[in-house]
Amino acid sequence: MKKKLFAVVAASVVGASILVPAQVQAAAKPKLLIWTDSVRKPGNDQYAKAHPQYDIKVELNATLISKVQLFNRVKKGWPDMYFDGAPNLVALQQSKQFGYARDLTPLFPASYWKSFGTANDWCKIDGKMYCVKNDLAHTVLYYDQKLMDQFGYKVPTTMEEFKTIALAMAKDHPGYNVGHLGNGEIYQGWLWPSGCPMATAKGNKIISDAKDPKCTRAVTMVQELLTAGALKKEGSFSADAQKDNQAGKMLMNIGPSWWGDYVVKPAGSFGVPAGRINIAPTPKWPGETKNWSGAWGGGVYMISSHSSPANAKIAAEMIMYSTMDKKFVVSADMVTYPAFPPSAKLWAADRAKAGYYVDGDNAAKVFYDSSLLIRPNVTPVRFNIDSFVDAQGAAIAAGKTVAEAFAAFMSSIDSSATQAG
Repeated sequence: MKKKLFAVVAASVVGASILVPAQVQAAAKPKLLIWTDSVRKPGNDQYAKAHPQYDIKVELNATLISKVQLFNRVKKGWPDMYFDGAPNLVALQQSKQFGYARDLTPLFPASYWKSFGTANDWCKIDGKMYCVKNDLAHTVLYYDQKLMDQFGYKVPTTMEEFKTIALAMAKDHPGYNVGHLGNGEIYQGWLWPSGCPMATAKGNKIISDAKDPKCTRAVTMVQELLTAGALKKEGSFSADAQKDNQAGKMLMNIGPSWWGDYVVKPAGSFGVPAGRINIAPTPKWPGETKNWSGAWGGGVYMISSHSSPANAKIAAEMIMYSTMDKKFVVSADMVTYPAFPPSAKLWAADRAKAGYYVDGDNAAKVFYDSSLLIRPNVTPVRFNIDSFVDAQGAAIAAGKTVAEAFAAFMSSIDSSATQAG
């Protein structure tokens, strides 16, 4: 009887020694909540599928800024990792007011940060990295090679040359255009590359000067080209712009690195066929030695300051996969220009082979070189500047002069900076 009892007890102990670790392992399986957008979701899903040891839930959600203070009050709900297509908001998410964005500096190898060069400097606040750039949206000059040859124009290398061509085109070939203004075009493609100090964070101050010559020269030139009919007041995403450009009326257009794939090429947008578009650097402004770019977008990854160290580490691994994996960055799912320079070279070389641009190798080189020249006169600030950018474009589209729209834009920045302390 004692032997049987001992055997039962022994079996129970052995069974427990087998079961308990499995239970602990199941309970310890890390759970992560990821908020992303439809463009980034495939990459996040791929990582989750390849790592079944983690319980990763990927959700489409782009509204963290409107919910984070609620999460702060109830002490739950924050996603472990968040992709934000509005990169300026990292300054808000990092601020004491919201407290979401974690200092990422120690989560990644020093070699990772070093490999970015200056491409991730947007995420640096007070010497620490609070986000990782997924993609860059630096501006370049798109031009229709067939029309340039037909009209006898040379590709401009300076803004003065751009202006000369644009005015000649408006006079000799009315109906054609060198761009549109009713969305964010003047901000990204003109004011920013010109060096206009619209909103530059310096410690606890914002440098914003509407009277700076680098602002007034851009405003003056844009108004001159608008008055001549070379620039169109309707935004690039308007029905009027699509109608004109589908009819082959675009001679040149300053746009971001995603412009070709999402605006110029698609049949539902400008619909310019393959073999006509070429790429050049954004033309230099007078007195400048570099072909500075502006930027339109360029989303960022953030990791929650509320996540456990283990979850934060996994989130960092996911970011590294999305920005570094050689197979992923040249896949169809990586649709925008990678911010991580080694990945960008692979992406650009792959896209060069696609055959859309007249000179794919040249396009790849221009995309890469221009990505290193995003002008640092605009930085993340602790208020949402994007709504003011949209309002400026809408004011021009509604018939306001460029100077009036710009003055209102800068006034909004000044008042918001004051309110933000």
